[in-house]
Amino acid sequence: NSNKNYIGVSGGVEPIFATHYTRRSESFNNQLFKVFHSTIQAYIDKNNLNKDIESTDDIESFLPDFMTRTAHKVDSENRVDIQGSIQKYVDHSISSTINLPEDVNPELISDVYLKAWKNKLKGVTIYRDGSRYPILSVDGEVTHFQEYSSKTYSITDDNGNTQNVKGDEIIKMPDGSLTTVYHFIKNSNTNIEDVITSKEIEGIEV
Repeated sequence: NSNKNYIGVSGGVEPIFATHYTRRSESFNNQLFKVFHSTIQAYIDKNNLNKDIESTDDIESFLPDFMTRTAHKVDSENRVDIQGSIQKYVDHSISSTINLPEDVNPELISDVYLKAWKNKLKGVTIYRDGSRYPILSVDGEVTHFQEYSSKTYSITDDNGNTQNVKGDEIIKMPDGSLTTVYHFIKNSNTNIEDVITSKEIEGIEV
């Protein structure tokens, strides 16, 4: 496009992490500006969308759907299937990160690893957004999960034993599935805001 080479080489099996990020420049009086992925920038330039993009926060409305399928939007099972198909023709392992939302249930992470093993992957990486907050966090703000995951809750097992655990601690349900105290409360009829340290959650195993 006008003697500009935006892409250069293939991005491999990794989807785009984000369409853009915001950068602050001290050279321009700490002015904030958007930096787009090279493929996105090529589309913007080719279609003369620079002025439209600068004047809106809804950038994705100007892009085709296939360009907005960033790492956090691609289904984790599909990612494993794609990597499994490609792994058949690669001698070494593939470097590919599956990005999952911060409040993802531990059972889903377990399923991803098992599916990767069944697909004969030599390696799989999972990054849960916010697990190294604020590094590589999409919004960079304290979320509902972060607010409640550090609180202490009281769990009573079938034998009447009580143990205090954090909201993000993994627990085993009676059916053998894995979850956290946060997810257990979130998916129950009890509002998490109503659960305090002195309240007991029965029927689950630490």
